[in-house]
Amino acid sequence: MIFTGDGKAYGPAFGLPGTTYPVKLADGTTERRHLDAGENPPAGAIIYYWLDNTPEDELALSLQDADGNTITQFSSDESQDPSQRLTKHKGMNRFIWNIRYPGPEKLDPDLVERPYEPLAKADIFSKGGGPAAPPGDYSVKLECGSASQVVSFEIRKDPRVETTQADFDEQFALVQNLTAKLSDLRSGVNQIRRMKNQLHELSGRLPKKRRALATQANKLVTRLEAIEGVLVNVHRETPRDVLRHTAGLDDTLGDLISVVAIADFAPTDQAKEVAEQTMGQVDKQVAKLDKLIDGPIAALNEKIAGAGISTIGV
Repeated sequence: MIFTGDGKAYGPAFGLPGTTYPVKLADGTTERRHLDAGENPPAGAIIYYWLDNTPEDELALSLQDADGNTITQFSSDESQDPSQRLTKHKGMNRFIWNIRYPGPEKLDPDLVERPYEPLAKADIFSKGGGPAAPPGDYSVKLECGSASQVVSFEIRKDPRVETTQADFDEQFALVQNLTAKLSDLRSGVNQIRRMKNQLHELSGRLPKKRRALATQANKLVTRLEAIEGVLVNVHRETPRDVLRHTAGLDDTLGDLISVVAIADFAPTDQAKEVAEQTMGQVDKQVAKLDKLIDGPIAALNEKIAGAGISTIGV
């Protein structure tokens, strides 16, 4: 077992001898330093910037692709995640961009009611960020008040692989599409869960003469749950629950993203075919949700508005 508490750890990895110790950084995060083993450089693009003085204004750093489109942005604001926050010390500063595009929307944990704390399901986005930027030309822009500077740089492929730029671009495009579809799915699930909560509360807010509307609300909850159960595995208790419960489409999308991005190669025909089928299934369920919102839920909203009750937010 690897020791992760305070003090020295004598097993940084299984089968790898070595000694590490924790060091608290200025940004509040902790990293483990090696005493008797070499360390790899940080994973990502290392960006250095010099400040003549500690600025009063906040710093803003943005990454752009070759067409000038903004990929992602970071700042020195204290509300930012310490690991993604720009430092603004006088002199030399360093920031590591993990060369990833933004990840998909997350499922809102506050919308899930369970008598237990489910174990997190790890996926390709667990360590932050989304699809990896393909080889190509990029630029970084640093801003502070009215001052700014732009520097161009290149991400190069591993010289040992023979993958063409077209293959990299095809792989990136498919991962981006799958990531966007996963965001659509999670946005829909969050919307379903918010509406379910409101529909459950409706019975207690209706006057006695309007209680028949509660029956309609319960039927709508059942229809919403049918869509939700296809999009996600609502019975998940552990990451391995896919072995005893039907996987949700979010599981399939996450696995597809991992398969397509597993190596520096163009996606296989099989992966592209399954991706097209899965994204089509997501679109079908989202269309069902939109139809339910525009039809029965809109009709119910008209009726409860007449009863002087706040409507179901969609």
